[in-house]
Amino acid sequence: MQVAQQNGYAPNLSLGQYANAAGGISGQLFQGGNQAVVATAFTAGVPTTYTGGLVLANPPTSTVNVRIQQVKAAFIVAQTNAAVIGLGIGYSTTALSGTLTAVPSLPGNPASTAVAQGLLYSSASITLPAAPYLARIVGALDTGAITTGVSNSGIALDIQGSIILPPGGYAVFLSSAAGTASSFIGSFVWVEA
Repeated sequence: MQVAQQNGYAPNLSLGQYANAAGGISGQLFQGGNQAVVATAFTAGVPTTYTGGLVLANPPTSTVNVRIQQVKAAFIVAQTNAAVIGLGIGYSTTALSGTLTAVPSLPGNPASTAVAQGLLYSSASITLPAAPYLARIVGALDTGAITTGVSNSGIALDIQGSIILPPGGYAVFLSSAAGTASSFIGSFVWVEA
């Protein structure tokens, strides 16, 4: 695409780093997050029985890799415990089990008919086939009320594809301390290739 020059200056018309993945009708960029706060309290540590958060799973039967682009978490109620929030990842040829309440996974282009192979789950009890490990720190939470301005804009991490979930891989939000019930909302953005 050519850009007209005015006074010898050609403006930068960058469409953004995710535009190519999201732009086509058969786009490969997907996104999703909790549609309401999770009623169950966040599990502390790196559990195999996971509650209160959000899981992005690439099923063992998938034919693509899931490349995480961005994660974000917000807490709408003051937390009982100060905590570090991280992104944990794991892998197994065994699928997730337990109560798998699906969360919508939608393409970046709303006109697209593409269907995500990566699946989002959030429920009272998800059984991970193996304990995840902490891959990245997303941010920290304080115990102040949200009206004091503590963590009320959420915490986010721009991963830009540097974490890849192969078929059988999964990613979860982790907390260093038990969370407060009915407070967490999270989201993932990913590209499938």
